[in-house]
Amino acid sequence: MPSIGHYAATTFVAEVGDIRRFDKADQVASFAGLVPKVHQSGEKTKLSHITKQGNTNLRHVMVQAANIAVQHDKTLRKTYNRLKHKGHNIAIVAVARRMVTLLYAMLKNNIKYHDLQVHKATWAGSDRPGTSLDFV
Repeated sequence: MPSIGHYAATTFVAEVGDIRRFDKADQVASFAGLVPKVHQSGEKTKLSHITKQGNTNLRHVMVQAANIAVQHDKTLRKTYNRLKHKGHNIAIVAVARRMVTLLYAMLKNNIKYHDLQVHKATWAGSDRPGTSLDFV
């Protein structure tokens, strides 16, 4: 994956450990603390800033990698550009979360980043089940 250097990759693998202990990519994002805090009352639900209850080291490294990724990867730059009107930090955290879910899919399925993008493009618009990043 572009922008993931040796330090970031090593940190991700060391902090996450065995990827098989997570059933979904969202669980890894939650482990990293890159999920929004949820406020619920009755039927109302409001999402706010990230929880920061996950792994601080992993979150920090992924946010730093996301800052580099938006400069070098078109797919991740699109995510950033779609959200940058909400502010740089919010958009970068969204890219970091996206990177965590992509890394999860790559490790869980033992595929390269380029191949993951090809699969995603092939399945786009199909009614085939399991086309999300949680495919196994």
